[in-house]
Formats: sequence, structure tokens, C-alpha cells
Amino acid sequence: MFGILNVTDNTSDTGDDSLLNAVFTAPVSIRSHRIRSSSDTLSLKVRRAEGTAQRWEFQTGAHIINSTGHHLFTQRLIQGISNSVYIRPPLPLKKESHTVGLLRKSSEVVPSEVSPTDSSEYAFSEGTAKTNAAYSAAASTFAVTLDISSKIFESDFIRFAGHDKLYLIHNLAVNKDTHVVTFATIPGLVAPVANAETVYLGKNATAKCILDMDAASGMTYGDGILEDLGNIILVEDL
Repeated sequence: MFGILNVTDNTSDTGDDSLLNAVFTAPVSIRSHRIRSSSDTLSLKVRRAEGTAQRWEFQTGAHIINSTGHHLFTQRLIQGISNSVYIRPPLPLKKESHTVGLLRKSSEVVPSEVSPTDSSEYAFSEGTAKTNAAYSAAASTFAVTLDISSKIFESDFIRFAGHDKLYLIHNLAVNKDTHVVTFATIPGLVAPVANAETVYLGKNATAKCILDMDAASGMTYGDGILEDLGNIILVEDL
């Protein structure tokens, strides 16, 4: 499940199930926000410009699932954008055998290809990895070693231990000789990453977000006491 983590402690950045206060409900949208501009000159040439800064934005419904989730309601009303929350971000759906990822089993050094095999299985990254070198800001290609029992899939989010930015991975591959996993990220690094730095995968790749207060603030009750927070927008807190 994807959703909002412990809203009473915005320093909790683990994605443990015990911290899940509210789960996201459909429809859910994931947006990569980057400032772009385009204009015509007097000679009708098109001039384009694009900023390097990028943030993720999530628009979703939310359903409170435990006794501490009601704090999310009060946060929307009185705290606004002054406090951040951590979320377990939604991931693109990958089912059956259409997506191949990499799994490092306890008995193996080299990661092996792994894929869900039936309609009840989903492909999501999980576990951790370690970087194989230090990387400077703006780097966008990486080599890592998967920790034991960890899985990584294309188009999932990751987070480096040293900072809160969320990255989407693509061009996933493994070197059969060195056992090193390589991938590229969107966007490039916003901060340097150290050698042997932990890379969080799957539910541990949490995102630090603020609530967009342009969305309606309130609570709707339906089906008895089912709390419906309505549409919320969570913006990555940079």
C-alpha cells in the first residue's frame, strides 16, 4: 500500500507498515514538475528555456486507516504548508511477466533476473543497495551493489540516504562479470552522494512532502464512519 506515514512525527522517514496512517485512493496522478517556457520572437523563431530544478507532485485521495490518522485532518486545517510529512510514494503498476527486475538472493553474489509470473503478483523494488563510487551533484548514471534479498525494478523510485530527494530509475542493467547494477535517474543528483552510501528501494524510498493548500481542506464522512479527506496534492519538499 502507498500512503502517508506518521503525521505526528515528521522526522520519521522509514516506510514501515506500522507508520502508515492513511492510504492513497484512486485516481492517483504522479507529475514531474520542471519550469519551462516557450515564446515566439518578432521573426517567429521559437525560443525555449528549461530550468534544471525538478520536483515530484502527487494528486490523490486518502483514506485514514488507523487511530492516529485523524491528525492529518487537523494538519490540513491549521498547519498548512508549515509542516512536512513523509509518504510512501505510489509506483507505476507492473504485473505478470512484462517487467524484468533484478534480485540478489542470499546464496548468490550476482543478481538474477526476476519477474512476477501470475496475475496476482506485482513487481516492486524492495530492500537496499550501496553505491560503488562517490558521485557529484548533477550525476545521473550510477553503479550499485544490491544488498542480500533486495530487488530493483525499472521505473521505480529510489532515495539516497544522504538527502531527501526522490529519483525515478531507468535503463536498469547488470554487469554479469562484476555483478554491479547500473541505472540512470530522473532527475540528476541535487546533492553529492558518498561511496558506499545506502540507496533505499521500494517502500523505504520515502518522499518528504508538503500539502498544497490550494486543494480543498476538509473531511467528508460516508458509509457510516468512513473518513474521506477528498482530493489532496502532495508536493515534494525541496
